[in-house]
Amino acid sequence: MIQGNIKSATALRLIKEWTVLRKTELEENWKNITEKSPINKIEPLH
Repeated sequence: MIQGNIKSATALRLIKEWTVLRKTELEENWKNITEKSPINKIEPLH
């Protein structure tokens, strides 16, 4: 996360888990954003 304040330890743990699992997709979307291209849908944590 770049900025934010999440007080729930469970929510923070789930977000961290999701970012590890979806790292490649997140990096691809970041590249798309910087190139002003559409972003791709990223699946939620199951």
